[in-house]
Amino acid sequence: MVTQHNNTRTITPQANYPMHIGNEDPNPVGISTIHDYISNTNDRILHHTTFDFGTKVMALTLQGIILVDTGETDADDNPSVASATYGELLGVEGTGHDREIKLKFRDGEEATFRMGNAQTATQLKNLITTYQSNFLSHGDPQLWTADDGDYDEVDNAPDVESPGIAERVRFWEEQDRINQALIPRVIRQSELLTKHIAEHDDLPHLVGRVVADALAEQARQYDAALAGATEQLNSAHAEALQAANAEQEKRYESALAKVQQEARRTRNLLIALAAGAVAVAVVAVVIAVLV
Repeated sequence: MVTQHNNTRTITPQANYPMHIGNEDPNPVGISTIHDYISNTNDRILHHTTFDFGTKVMALTLQGIILVDTGETDADDNPSVASATYGELLGVEGTGHDREIKLKFRDGEEATFRMGNAQTATQLKNLITTYQSNFLSHGDPQLWTADDGDYDEVDNAPDVESPGIAERVRFWEEQDRINQALIPRVIRQSELLTKHIAEHDDLPHLVGRVVADALAEQARQYDAALAGATEQLNSAHAEALQAANAEQEKRYESALAKVQQEARRTRNLLIALAAGAVAVAVVAVVIAVLV
C-alpha cells in the first residue's frame, strides 16, 4: 500500500514525449495495477513502457518510478509491484548495451533494465534525468510513500519500508538468467525440427509410397490367399465329383446287371415258349399224319 501525503504536483510533464514509449504493445493489466497502486493520491502516470516480452511495465509518475511484473503474482493473482521516488534515486545511466538503462539508488543498490529498442532506452534516460532534477529542485516533496501491504489501498499509517526496485530487479534478473538458459534450447530444438522438415520436403511423397507399398503387399497376400482357397475348393469339388461318378458308376453297373439278368430271363422264357411251340407243331404234324 502507499501512504498519501498532502503535497500537490511538483514537476512539469514533458509534453514532447508520448505517454506510451516504445514499440511493444501496452500491458493493460500492468497499467491498471499502477493506477490502483496510486489511487486516492495526487499522483498520476506521465509515461509508461512495456518490456521483457510484454510482461513488465515501467511507469514514470509525478512521484517516481513504478514497476509491475505481471508474470509474477501473489496468492491472490495480484502482479508484483515495486516503486521508488525520484528522491530515492541517485541517477540513471547507460550500460555497454544500447538498449539498457541502469538505475542507481542512494542506498547503494543498482538495477538494470533492457528495453525493446535503443530509442526507448534513450527516451527513458532523458525523462528520468529531467524529472529527478525537477523533483529535487522542490526539496524532495512526496505525494506518497510505499508501505507493506496491499498495493491497492491508501492509508495514513506510519511509513514502513517495503521491498524496493533493486530487490525486485534482483529477483527478476534471476528469472531472466533462467529464461536465458532455457530459451536457446527451445530455439535450437525448433531450428532442428525446421531443418529436418526442410531436408525432408518430399515427406508426403515418401509417406504415400510407403502406404502404396503396404497396400500392394496386402493385395498380393490377398491374391495368394484367394488362389489357395480357390485351389482347395477346386480340389474338393473334383474329389466330390469323382466320388459322385464312382457312386453313379456303381449304380449303373448294378442296373446293367439287373437288365442283363432280366434279359436272360426273357431269353430263357422265349426259348421255352419257342420250344413249346415247336413241340405243339410236332404234335400237330404227328396227329395229321396219323389221321
